[in-house]
Amino acid sequence: MRNIVSVIACPVFVLACQALTCGQEDEAEAIRNAIEQHYFRGLEEQDFSLIEGLFHPDAVLIYVRDGRMSVITLDRWRSSMNPERVGDVQWVMRVESVDVSRTVASARIVLERPGVRYTDFLNLVYADGRWMVVNKVFHAQRLE
Repeated sequence: MRNIVSVIACPVFVLACQALTCGQEDEAEAIRNAIEQHYFRGLEEQDFSLIEGLFHPDAVLIYVRDGRMSVITLDRWRSSMNPERVGDVQWVMRVESVDVSRTVASARIVLERPGVRYTDFLNLVYADGRWMVVNKVFHAQRLE
């Protein structure tokens, strides 16, 4: 009897794991697409309304400068956008990784423009039928 249970349970377990992994891969791809459509396009076009489509209204951006932590609100970030700068800077942007665990995820993003490389870590939650960034921590590295 034990062998029969093992024979039945093992394939069921493998299929369940494959389904879960497949679902997470689909979610990771959905997150990548959302980042490219909202975050990357918003930066390229200096259009904060695109970025708002991905970020939760209470999200904050956190970074360290001179050993001190700083927090930027979305309103402050919005005020730094300047549509007149579109095309002035060529960005190289990529999603390096996405890690999904059911309703939460983390994405590592690298953004480069002349003179600086940003490494962003976006924390996301799935709520109200969509993935949204609840916070962003980042590091800016000067390039020579």
